[in-house]
Amino acid sequence: MSELNTPKSIGASIMILPFHIVNQENNGDCFADPKERPEIVMDDKYLTPFIDKLNGFKFNENGLLKRDLYYDFITAYFDKANPGSEKSFLQLYGFHLDALKKHEKRLVDKNIDLDKNVLYQFVNSNTKFKISAINVIVNPKALLGYFCFTFEYQYTSDFNNLLEQLSQIPFFRYYKDRNTQKSKVNAIEKYALQIFDEKKKETGDKDIFTIAQLFRNYFYALLPHIYFPNDRPVLLHLLGDDRIQLKEKDNLYLNCFKTLRIRPSENVVDSIITEELKHCLSMPEQNILLFTLNEGAIVIDLVRDIRRDLKSNSTLINSYFVAFILALNQREVMLKVNQLIAIEDNSGEKLEVLYDWIHQVHIQQFMYTISSNNEIESFFEQLMSRFKIKLLLEDNKESISDIYSILKSRKEKIEDEQEEKRNKIINLFLGIVGCLGVFSFVKDSIYFLQANDVNNLFKPIPFIAFAICSLLLVQFIYSWPFKKKDK
Repeated sequence: MSELNTPKSIGASIMILPFHIVNQENNGDCFADPKERPEIVMDDKYLTPFIDKLNGFKFNENGLLKRDLYYDFITAYFDKANPGSEKSFLQLYGFHLDALKKHEKRLVDKNIDLDKNVLYQFVNSNTKFKISAINVIVNPKALLGYFCFTFEYQYTSDFNNLLEQLSQIPFFRYYKDRNTQKSKVNAIEKYALQIFDEKKKETGDKDIFTIAQLFRNYFYALLPHIYFPNDRPVLLHLLGDDRIQLKEKDNLYLNCFKTLRIRPSENVVDSIITEELKHCLSMPEQNILLFTLNEGAIVIDLVRDIRRDLKSNSTLINSYFVAFILALNQREVMLKVNQLIAIEDNSGEKLEVLYDWIHQVHIQQFMYTISSNNEIESFFEQLMSRFKIKLLLEDNKESISDIYSILKSRKEKIEDEQEEKRNKIINLFLGIVGCLGVFSFVKDSIYFLQANDVNNLFKPIPFIAFAICSLLLVQFIYSWPFKKKDK
């Protein structure tokens, strides 16, 4: 076999499925269309059952970053798989693919073999790839996570421009049952995979499966504990191709746009090149192209010769994936905060818990710089802008400020009510003391009036003094500080 026909890696796509860790009683199957949206929680008691199930899998210790590209405090999170590590706010679990076992409740009618050495292809496409890694990244504090599927494309003799091929593949558009199993003819084939088999290719047999079916075969135990809020995955495409022509920028814009946005139908007219679309593309280095949308990002290395480069995709993945997941995590955390604020009731105790939770998450997990490397930092900044992190953060700050105002108002109201109660008690006490004084005064006055040795001119004096003291006491009680404060 010649060098050009030898399968070689030419790029990778990472399909990221953000999920919430939920109360398992509210959720049976996270891929089915739920009758009721599972409760969004912030109590870490729901984390333990999920982690217990997760620890039932076997993991590898492969890292996901290049140490020299990121600051030290970042490398602590992604240098290697760190299941259960308490040092980072993100915990990385890399599944050992050879050790994954099919669950007893798997779909018995689907023969889904998960093997990192097997070639797969998208249905109705010649693009071949390996499922080289499946990782799950857990954010214990925020009760969030990210399932990450890595597809590494292979160079073969019938290879054509990979970016152009990806722009024509609908697979990455949806992954949930309600989207992939519509009644339309061949709808499921659009969003399905199949093992590449020359014999089946000749006979036309198609043993296809979707991401949801793959989950039910291998990760069934996790499904009751998680909920996927989005119908579409977030995508990171990492390509190495020295043949892309920068002179054909209009075609480059459209291919990048269609690869991430993914048109719902082939009948959709190609998008018009707008100024906004042009701003989605940047070139921080002479050999690196970056394209970002809300749906994800594309990174293209323009100097890599795909026909002779014997290196794996690990260089591209380890360079850019960490920046991508850190930016995505900030967006997902803030979206969850917005959801919690929207559904939270007005009880003071729950608002205080939410206020403290938001502050802790913000302090631990938000950052604006992660690398001294220009292309990595540029990529991170572009993602922060595209994901509208600043806008979401401002929205969160306003919400936090509103929560603080509500808590402060309620605290002041409680303090006023307590002060009023104290004043009533003091007034009651003074009233009792006054009554005792009156009783003593009357008793002594009777004795004073009956005394024969007291001049009659002095006998009215106690009554005059009592009247004056009573008037002063009444005025004192109904004035400061016992008078209720004006609002």
